[in-house]
Amino acid sequence: MLTLSTLYLGPLVQSSLDNPRSIAEKLRSALDVHSWRLCASDPVWLRNQVVAPLTEEVVFRGAMLPMLVPCTAPTTAIFIAPLFFGTGLCQLTIQLC
Repeated sequence: MLTLSTLYLGPLVQSSLDNPRSIAEKLRSALDVHSWRLCASDPVWLRNQVVAPLTEEVVFRGAMLPMLVPCTAPTTAIFIAPLFFGTGLCQLTIQLC
């Protein structure tokens, strides 16, 4: 979780260094209720920002947990699976760079 948070923090820091005023505008836009209502009414936005990440997480856990449970306790597997998911996202980020 910390690794993933750090990855998302990087672009925000870079944006604030490039143009400090733009980060304030982006934050105001992100907190604007009207903006969220517009996004929530757009089916493409909902698919890309809500449905896709949830589906990805559920499918990954659905594939990972049956492999981890025989090797570890179920509770341990529940906490280890997101680490593999985060590692996969980090590896994807490295490939894109």
